[in-house]
Amino acid sequence: DVVSAATSTPGVPAEVARCEPALQHPAEILRDQYGVPHIYTKCSADLFFLQGVTHAEDRLFQMELTRRLYSGSLAEFAGEKALSIDKFAKTLGWERLPPQSSGPP
Repeated sequence: DVVSAATSTPGVPAEVARCEPALQHPAEILRDQYGVPHIYTKCSADLFFLQGVTHAEDRLFQMELTRRLYSGSLAEFAGEKALSIDKFAKTLGWERLPPQSSGPP
């Protein structure tokens, strides 16, 4: 059985070869004419791993910006004008929350 998934953000085609050591089975990522990645593999674990790869390819900047926003380190990136946002984030204490599980073992 082939498991597939698609996301809606265009980007650079994934190079599955660089991911092969982390995969349990052969896999393929094809992007259609709109840049939507279609992931083909035989198991869910590989599917979710490659979905993360394509998500990072398409949204790495957004993910980093969000991480900095919640950790209170946005000013390191955006400069002094973001200090008030960092102070607010530190006041809320998001960085003190325990890390969430990545899912079942």
